[in-house]
Amino acid sequence: MRTRLGSILALGLLLSACGQENTAQVSSTRSGGSALQAQASTTPTATFSTSSAWDSGFGGVITLRNPTATAIKGWTLKFRFNGNAALTGTPWGAGGAVSKDSTGLYAITPNTWGGDTIPAGGAVTVSYDGTGTFSGVNTCTLNGNPCDGTTPPADTTAPTVSVTANPTGVTAAGTVNLSAAASDNVGVTKVEFYRGAILLSTDTTSPYTAADSVTSAQNGTQTYVAKAFDAAGNTRSASANVTVNIAGTTPGTGALPRHALIGYWHNFDNGSGYVRMKDVDPGWDIINLSFAENKPGGAEGEVAFTLCPPASCGANAESEADFIAGIRGQQAKGKKVLISLGGANAHIQLNTTLARDNFVRTMGDIISRYGLNGLDIDLEGGSLALNSGDTDLNNPTTPAVVNLIAAVKSLKARFGSGFVLTMAPETAYVQGGYSSYGGIWGAYLPLIHKLRDELTVLQVQHYNTGSLVGTDGRTYTPGTADFHVAMTDMLITGFALGGNPQNVFPGLRPDQVAIGLPSGTRSASSGYTAPAEVQKALNCLTRAVDCGAYRPAKTAPSLRGLMSWSINWDRADGLNFSGAHRTFLNNLP
Repeated sequence: MRTRLGSILALGLLLSACGQENTAQVSSTRSGGSALQAQASTTPTATFSTSSAWDSGFGGVITLRNPTATAIKGWTLKFRFNGNAALTGTPWGAGGAVSKDSTGLYAITPNTWGGDTIPAGGAVTVSYDGTGTFSGVNTCTLNGNPCDGTTPPADTTAPTVSVTANPTGVTAAGTVNLSAAASDNVGVTKVEFYRGAILLSTDTTSPYTAADSVTSAQNGTQTYVAKAFDAAGNTRSASANVTVNIAGTTPGTGALPRHALIGYWHNFDNGSGYVRMKDVDPGWDIINLSFAENKPGGAEGEVAFTLCPPASCGANAESEADFIAGIRGQQAKGKKVLISLGGANAHIQLNTTLARDNFVRTMGDIISRYGLNGLDIDLEGGSLALNSGDTDLNNPTTPAVVNLIAAVKSLKARFGSGFVLTMAPETAYVQGGYSSYGGIWGAYLPLIHKLRDELTVLQVQHYNTGSLVGTDGRTYTPGTADFHVAMTDMLITGFALGGNPQNVFPGLRPDQVAIGLPSGTRSASSGYTAPAEVQKALNCLTRAVDCGAYRPAKTAPSLRGLMSWSINWDRADGLNFSGAHRTFLNNLP
């Protein structure tokens, strides 16, 4: 039988900073109720009281107070009851939902119609029905902090961690998979994975995993380390050794053909259709995966790459396992598969050293995860722009440029001498520096210049651009053989920046230069060049025949070749680009 007490009891509870139970204080009031008399606090608190009791249960009230000058938007209250008390049903008032885990820990979150805000200097209440006898609570936290508003004691306990590597012996190029088990008295915040001193990746959720692509460059005993962190900064590491003994040349790491065909494969269907990685036409020598972009919700400099989801690519969408298998298949044929950074929709700037380090870590994760051969830089839309006064090609000062140079060198150091680096800037960022050097005009030039020893191919986009002036002082129109010859010759012979003969971009080797073109009339807004005109330009540059108004300073028989956007559009248009140019490139000197 449910019997109300003659007077309403109030139970006051204050919790110690370490979450241990305090004795509940009972005091009656003239109004028939009672309340917890909390100590003055400058941080939010949660206090528990009862509004009524009967022989099998009680009515509970929780008061959430905010003494600060700033409203609290969103809260989570966690606690355990002492004794046999239990919460039944759904709380009301500011409360909205309740859950209970296997250890008896309750978690209450607010309703969605106003209870989620605790006003500055104010309070909200949560009411609930309980069973058993209320005798206080323990391990109570409000948004992770003790409910009595005290500062929790310093956490000095390091996490525990163990790591396994599979396989433990490697005799063929492939992937070492790492798995770590980590726990902490408060909670693990992240686990970092290293090969030696090189950070491979970071995982913030359990199970903690990483992958590392290994080639003969890693022959020997490799020590992999998992380093676990908690919120207080305590760390502990564990290691596992892997023996690498790979003979011969790793598939896909041999030399490029003398004249290469470079294409961009994209992870989205923009009318071109989706091409599975295993189905990329064999005419392409370098396959640039497009694109690594800003990581959604990530920190500055963090990048991410995703596969095309079934919602966008339908039945052609492939699993990650199939995608990786496709990459391995292409590499086994001698193809290079790179990750391309940027594209038209990404705005990535490494303005700080933190952004630089975040970029190196996350880009390294992508390259390692998919076992890629290198990096392509396709930053557009103002992602690279020289700061005012940054005019010395040999000593750039713009942070976004300086940090990107350092980041690329760091990635090259991590992945070794076989690391392939390509760049695909728009003409304004390169040849545009001839007429004016500053802002976006010529902004890629210090990057190219400082990385010329690491650079494999520079493939400037000769499309979606206006007319430009060649080093002969004439203006050339995109889509013509003369335009391609003039713009390419500038990169090989070098040119003065902004008309200043004292500030000169030195030419690149011809084998470091390719011409960037749209694959067809549908793949770019402008700049399509008919195959016959493209081949005139190639003949002029490599053989000094078929030249028009512009004649290059010298022939470049080792010119690397052609780049195109995109592999997908080329397939959609019946291989009208790769089919037209593959054999022609093979027959160049």
